[in-house]
Amino acid sequence: MKRSTRAALLSGLIFPGLGHLFLGRYLVGIALAGGSLVVIYRLFSAIARTASDLAEQLQNGNAQLGIDGITAMLAQQPNLAGADSLNAHTFAFLVLWLIGIVDSYRIGRAHDKGAGDGDV
Repeated sequence: MKRSTRAALLSGLIFPGLGHLFLGRYLVGIALAGGSLVVIYRLFSAIARTASDLAEQLQNGNAQLGIDGITAMLAQQPNLAGADSLNAHTFAFLVLWLIGIVDSYRIGRAHDKGAGDGDV
């Protein structure tokens, strides 16, 4: 399998930045992986905060258990703990992911062609 394909698969199927690390582009790989980890952490912390708020409301008896009660509570949430922020973080992760795939493939192709350092 060509290095370009292997690098793109590592970034696309496992985690952003791994393709760059495979190709020896450590700074870019660490930046992509680190940025992706930060975005994922912020996404899950916002989701956990919303779930915690809803669980607290259920425990306090502010809503009835069941699908209808939980759906009604979700509809009453002012902004679903920052739904705009969740969308922005999701978009940021997808951008980092696509950059990782495309750029690692581009650099890998240069390696495959014998350019060595991958600067095209």
